Amino acid sequence: QPSKKEDLFRRMARKDKVYGYMVVTQEDASVVKGLWNATKTYMRDKGIEPRSLQRHLNTEGEWNNNMFYTNFEISRTDFWRGEEYQSYFRHLDETMGIYMHRWGDAPIHLLGVSLFLEEGRIERFDDVPFWHQYYVNLPAPGG
Repeated sequence: QPSKKEDLFRRMARKDKVYGYMVVTQEDASVVKGLWNATKTYMRDKGIEPRSLQRHLNTEGEWNNNMFYTNFEISRTDFWRGEEYQSYFRHLDETMGIYMHRWGDAPIHLLGVSLFLEEGRIERFDDVPFWHQYYVNLPAPGG
């Protein structure tokens, strides 16, 4: 467990991490209708090989509706402002799925991060106490 004085931003910088999250959960299929197809089209059109998407795919190679629980996330803003992510987001925006199907930030963040960041640039904060609605993370003291 991090000390009460640990600065998570310094931790991210020290470990050269770009995105940090608390937990991965699944989004309801009704509010991500078409998001995976739009993402596959984007990857095909741009010739993108995802950098860390594999663990979010089922055995058929389809996205399993995983999403970062974005009630707790730390990231470098240059990632979101960078051309790779901005190009992906513009593509999603042009499909109108954000407006017609309520695609939210959490699944879009997971897909964008998984397309453009290697696993080693992503940090899971499993040692940080956190409680929000149904998700509780209370690491054992000292370990």
